[in-house]
Amino acid sequence: MSGTSWAEARELSWRVGREATPAEVRLPLEDALGRIAAAPVPALVDLPTASVSAMDGWAVAGEPPWLLGEPVAMGSAPASEPLAPSTARPITTGAPVPPGTFGVLRSEHGDIQADVGRTWLRRGAGAGPSDPAANAHIRMRGEELAVGTEVIRAGAPLTPARIALAAASGHDSVLVRVPPRVSLLITGDELLSSGVPPAGSVRDALGPVLPELVRETGGVIVDRRTVADTRADTAEAIDAATGDLVVTTGGSSRGNTDFVRRVLVDSGGIVFDGVSMRPGHPVLLGRTRAGVPVLALPGNPLAALVCLVSFGIPLIRGMLGLPDQIAPLTEVGHLPQDVTDAVGRGSTVIVPFAREQGIPVVSGSRGPAMLRGLADADGLFVVEPAGPGYRVRILDLPWRAEG
Repeated sequence: MSGTSWAEARELSWRVGREATPAEVRLPLEDALGRIAAAPVPALVDLPTASVSAMDGWAVAGEPPWLLGEPVAMGSAPASEPLAPSTARPITTGAPVPPGTFGVLRSEHGDIQADVGRTWLRRGAGAGPSDPAANAHIRMRGEELAVGTEVIRAGAPLTPARIALAAASGHDSVLVRVPPRVSLLITGDELLSSGVPPAGSVRDALGPVLPELVRETGGVIVDRRTVADTRADTAEAIDAATGDLVVTTGGSSRGNTDFVRRVLVDSGGIVFDGVSMRPGHPVLLGRTRAGVPVLALPGNPLAALVCLVSFGIPLIRGMLGLPDQIAPLTEVGHLPQDVTDAVGRGSTVIVPFAREQGIPVVSGSRGPAMLRGLADADGLFVVEPAGPGYRVRILDLPWRAEG
């Protein structure tokens, strides 16, 4: 089977995406969850911002008994007056310790006694003879982070923990990369968008899922059209697409009605035209006359989804300024004969697998138009030619087949 190798096509897809300059926008923290940081985020303050108590108890200075003073209020500014020797102040977790504090005596280790109008603190029965130790139960200023420390690197996904860290570091907003805008074009006069298809027609299986899959891979659908199988309609739809990336389904092969391929060949922007893989050989990556990347997926559902995972994900990651995620190599005990035969003829074969009692097993329904095996799959095996044999990678799916 002729065509670009799967590995080379994946690399080319990422490089085409990387040629684009990611757009950036500043968002409030509450709107930035799940986005990609566009620039390093430094701490604007020390964390903690002051030396604070790590326990409820008393800030003490000198030796007991300690004369008790006023409590330290949570959230208050650090005291300006230091603790005098043999004095203590009640303190809660997170409150700033006064200057001169030797350590914090935990609340369960102290006894309070009143004597002649004064209140004294002594070590309780649970305390050791030298409680508290120097700086015991104190989080020192800057212990976690010093001001200026990079707390989030550029290119990092903004997870809940990173958003929380940005807030704790003094930020109200963060600069993020804008998801690539994707135009989706569905081709195929035989496709029905609803109802039970009569003989000779088929339901559009890709239209309902591609917008969410694009979102899962980091993009966002900005326009979507169903395109008639004519050369003029196909050319007009590709030229009119408003996205930073165009994704098409069907029409990428060499048949009489495969107009997507013909239009892209005419535009002169072909990056790869066919990949040595099964399923998905007719996949094509090109550019419009305006230079916008076009990922032309095959019309068969399994082939289209395999190609989206194989090439759409690195393409969009490149557009976001992210590195490609190389699928890891794995060991597989047995592969079906038709798979190894195809690899022996030079094709990369991609097949869904499911784990049975923890062992990955190739799915039975794996023809290019079949979705049954993929519906219950835990991932994809990428079986590549390697010398006289083959090697196997695991390609993660953007969804999980649980239940």
